[in-house]
Amino acid sequence: MNRTLRTTALVSLLALAAIGITQGMMYGQPGTPRGNAPGMMTAAPSDELGFLQHMIPHHREAIETAEVLLEATDRPELRDLLENVIETQTGEVERMERWIAAWYPGADPEAPYTRMMRDLGDDATVAERERAWLEDMVMHHMMAVRDARLLLAGGLAEHPEVEALARDIVSSQTSEMRTMSGWLADWFGVSGMQGMPGMMGGQGMMGGFGGMMHPGFAGMGGLAGPAAASGMSPAAAEALARAFLAGRGDGGSVVEVSGPRVTYEVTYEDGDRTGILLIDAQTGEVSEAAAE
Repeated sequence: MNRTLRTTALVSLLALAAIGITQGMMYGQPGTPRGNAPGMMTAAPSDELGFLQHMIPHHREAIETAEVLLEATDRPELRDLLENVIETQTGEVERMERWIAAWYPGADPEAPYTRMMRDLGDDATVAERERAWLEDMVMHHMMAVRDARLLLAGGLAEHPEVEALARDIVSSQTSEMRTMSGWLADWFGVSGMQGMPGMMGGQGMMGGFGGMMHPGFAGMGGLAGPAAASGMSPAAAEALARAFLAGRGDGGSVVEVSGPRVTYEVTYEDGDRTGILLIDAQTGEVSEAAAE
C-alpha cells in the first residue's frame, strides 16, 4: 500500500496517561494557588467491574466540585458546562450502581479512590477557583477517557451497556477537554496546559488541544493494561476505532477491520469519503492513513 501516515489531532491518551502513572505526576502550575494538591494517577482497570467501581467515585468527585464552582462562577458558558457535568455524570453514576447491583451482587459499588481535584480554600478568588478547576478537570477527564479506551481496547466490557458508556465517555469528555483547554487559553493565557511538571519536559501537556496526541509518545514502552500485554482482538480494535471517530466529532461508520499485523486497519465511511484508521495492536495508539 502506498500510504503516508499523518498523526491525527488526537495522539494516544493511553501513552500520555502511562507517563503520569510512572511519574506519579501532580498537576498544578507555577503561580497557580494551591490548596490540597490533587492526587496522582491511578492504575488502569483490569476488568468490567473494576472499571465501574473506579468510575463511580471518579464521577462523584467531578459532580461535587462542579456543584461547588457553580455557586461561585458567573461565566455563562462555564455554568452550562458545570450543569452538564452534574446532570450527565449523576445519571451515569446511577446507571453504574444499578449495573453492579444486578450483575455483581455483593460487590462493593466503589473502589478506594484518591481525589484528584484541588481544594483552594475559602480565601481563593473566583478566578483562581475557575482556573484550578479547569486545569484539574482536564486531567480528571483524561483519566476517565484513558480508562474507557483501555476498556474498549482490551475487550473488557462484558455487557453492551458498559461498552456504550465507555464510548460516550470518550466522545463527550474528549469534546469537553478541548472546550476547557480553549477557555484556559482565552481567559487565563494558559496555552497547551504549559508548565505541568513531569509532562513533555515542561513544554506543555498536549501541545494544545489542536490534538490530544503528540508524536513523541509513539512507540513508548511500559503502557499499563491488557492491550500492552497481549494486543487486542478485532472486536476491541473496532470498538476503539468507533470511540476515536465519535471523539473526533465528525461521525463516520466502521466498514472493515483488517489485521492484526503490527497494526489493525479500520476502514470507515463519512458521507462520500472513505478513510482508514491505523490502530497499534499493542499500545492502542490511533492514527489515520492518508492516500498519496
